[in-house]
Amino acid sequence: MRLVKIDDEVWAELKKRAEPFVDSENDVLRRVFGLNDNSRSRTKYKEEIGGITKNGYGLRELDYRRPILEVLVSMGGQGKFTEVLDAVEEMVKDRLTPKDWEPHSSGGPKWRNRAAFERLRMVHEGLLVSNSPRGIWQITDQGRHWLSQP
Repeated sequence: MRLVKIDDEVWAELKKRAEPFVDSENDVLRRVFGLNDNSRSRTKYKEEIGGITKNGYGLRELDYRRPILEVLVSMGGQGKFTEVLDAVEEMVKDRLTPKDWEPHSSGGPKWRNRAAFERLRMVHEGLLVSNSPRGIWQITDQGRHWLSQP
């Protein structure tokens, strides 16, 4: 293991390419350089077979990111989480599986819980406002920038 010093610009680029709570800096660099992914930190939602995740969900948590950001932009930059998720549902419903529709212990369908976890990841990445009023999801300038990327 080597210690490498990097500047703030490189660090910012690493953070943009990383998935919080999943990737280490080494994972990101291995992906950028096209090296085999031997990471122990990869999670099940990263693996897909025939468009459906190995665990039976139609969408990975990451797949909710673009729809959430697009909905927020269409709502003027913020919205009540229930209204945001209702609009996201319209965008992704054709890709959801029966497992996505199973009830979660919190009461709603499991896909909504998975989308909420992606929202939390986006907050940690700075794509959504972390201190918005309770129940309100709000996009940041960084979130708008991410959405503008191909």
